[in-house]
Amino acid sequence: MIEVEGDKSTPISLTCPEDAVPFLRGQAKGGHARSQYNLECCYANGEGVIEDMDEVNKWFAMAWH
Repeated sequence: MIEVEGDKSTPISLTCPEDAVPFLRGQAKGGHARSQYNLECCYANGEGVIEDMDEVNKWFAMAWH
């Protein structure tokens, strides 16, 4: 299960990584640090996406900026 934040900071749990990744990507591109970190983890673990260390590094740098 991947935890993401929804409207008004209400936590939403998405059990299917394939559903969570597009939501996380949208939030991450908007500058949401927790979503950037969670997206980084998805790429590191191959959850909902193919493992990609370039994407891991990209989202890591953004999340911890």
